Amino acid sequence: MIILLNILSLVLSPHDVLENFTAAIPAHHCSINLDNSRSEVSTDMNLTTEDLMKVSIPMGPNQKPEQCRRFRYTQWQFLDSNISTFNSTELETEPCLDGWTYDHSVFTSTIVTEWDLVCDFQSFKYYAQATSLAGHLVSCPLSGIISDRFGRKPLLMYCSLAYGAVGTYCAFA
Repeated sequence: MIILLNILSLVLSPHDVLENFTAAIPAHHCSINLDNSRSEVSTDMNLTTEDLMKVSIPMGPNQKPEQCRRFRYTQWQFLDSNISTFNSTELETEPCLDGWTYDHSVFTSTIVTEWDLVCDFQSFKYYAQATSLAGHLVSCPLSGIISDRFGRKPLLMYCSLAYGAVGTYCAFA
């Protein structure tokens, strides 16, 4: 019985730490949406991704693009190398309204990229883990009471089958 319990513990415990990998937050920035007021500038020029980011997303204190803010209006003056450096902190910014662009070099897909759980919504990813751990908190004492009443072996078999069925449903969901 102890060997069976240890095997079950080894099989079931990775599920508890799975969120460390499925909820990773990759590098991201606001999706770039050029305003229509100066769209003729963008059609005349062949802009690279770096140029589009320079005119659309402010730089953070670490000289990397801000992850949760973008310029309210496209700042075309940042493309002119003859103009001295602007103080981009004085320019009007807004939160990301059109979604985010994620770096897929490390993780191709996570629950964070699927449901945009970044910036103001970052705390939602912790609710899933808290709900799972709350289930453990309730089920451990409850299963002790039920096993004292009906026996440990029937409860162990029932819980193993239920966990396998729910895990299979989750895989298809």
